[in-house]
Amino acid sequence: MMKNTIKVFVLVALTLAAMSFSAQVKLGHIETQKLIQAMPEWTAAQKTFEEEQKKVNTELNGLREQFQTKLGYAGYNRRRIARIAAKNPTFSGNGYGSTGKNTK
Repeated sequence: MMKNTIKVFVLVALTLAAMSFSAQVKLGHIETQKLIQAMPEWTAAQKTFEEEQKKVNTELNGLREQFQTKLGYAGYNRRRIARIAAKNPTFSGNGYGSTGKNTK
């Protein structure tokens, strides 16, 4: 009987301790975006990001210009081959004659 009383007393004590501990836990909400922007490292990181973005955009514009130039050459070559093929029916445009053998 004494063992059961001690067990019940310990169980009640632990339950009360757990209840008082859970009452002290505070939950809240934080706006992480505002917190990050308030940090001094934010401005340095933002500046670095913008510099890298400018570099990438400059490189992208250069590649775009190269592509447009090559595309223009391809269009010119396509039109040139079409004119030659129209004048010469045996011209296939691939370096081989109509027989399939290399004529170069």
